[in-house]
Amino acid sequence: KILAQQDRARMEAEKAELELERKRMRIRFEKQQEHARQQMQDLQRQVEAAAAAARAVEEKRASESRRAERKLQLDREAHECELRKAMEKHAEEQAKVASFREELEQQRKDMDRRLAEFEEEKLRMSREAELAAEVHAAHLQEQRDSHGQQMNDMAVQLQQQKQEHKVQVEARK
Repeated sequence: KILAQQDRARMEAEKAELELERKRMRIRFEKQQEHARQQMQDLQRQVEAAAAAARAVEEKRASESRRAERKLQLDREAHECELRKAMEKHAEEQAKVASFREELEQQRKDMDRRLAEFEEEKLRMSREAELAAEVHAAHLQEQRDSHGQQMNDMAVQLQQQKQEHKVQVEARK
């Protein structure tokens, strides 16, 4: 009878020990889960900050582009106005007018060339900004995928530990 009581007491102690270990494992898992959730939130904030930065860069570039285009347009209009006034004022001096016209035409070509170069530069900057945003977004996506895989691995590991624990409990019975 005493042996049976000792066996029961030992089994109760083992059961309490196993329950305590199960609670510890649960607490550890919940802490890991919270840490991973915080990391995912941090990554989400980083993605949003990167997108906002990319938008700000694009808006600034677009604003500068519009300002430069407007200045070039005003310069062109001013030069065309000067050309018209000069042609009206010096109609009788055909030689001077022809020379002046050639000079202004060269300026217009230079401005057209500068405008074309500006458009190419604007396009290049836009492509670089898009590429940088894509690279950053891909890097953040890789980090997010990595953390997601870690969460899956932890869940699988916990499931295996639960299964091993269950097998041990069954084996002790």
